[in-house]
Amino acid sequence: MLNANLVELSNTIFKQILVSNDLHEFTINDIGTVAGGGTPSKKIISYWNGNIPWLSPKDLSNKPRIFTSSGENYITQQGLDNSSTKLLPRNTVLFSSRAPIGYLSIAKNRIATNQGFKSVIPNKQYPFWFIYELLKVETPRIINEANGSTFKEVSVMSV
Repeated sequence: MLNANLVELSNTIFKQILVSNDLHEFTINDIGTVAGGGTPSKKIISYWNGNIPWLSPKDLSNKPRIFTSSGENYITQQGLDNSSTKLLPRNTVLFSSRAPIGYLSIAKNRIATNQGFKSVIPNKQYPFWFIYELLKVETPRIINEANGSTFKEVSVMSV
């Protein structure tokens, strides 16, 4: 019940901001830094079963929630250091950019993701909840602009 009330309050505040401000077109890079993810080699056992939470879009499909602290898998520091994944800060807005596009959550703690994410690390001027609500509203347009022959993917984020 509390979560539902918080979501409703966040939606209301977001809509009030949009109505009460002089809006201008901007890119996601104006409000945050977009970070992709990566997957450490699964052939190297020492990269896996560590203490760093690592997320795939499948984790968000299994348990959709506003805040996410971990997924099914964890990686080691060695796995982090030897792949293109990054350790994202708390309150990063996690956005699945393929398979499928549009799963959305907020990092409850430091977390790494696979290449199926374009996560947004908020700039100090923009709170994480604003970016979360913005991406929630813009998801249909982002999906419509995605491309790919095998499956749709977001290669560049814009709002």
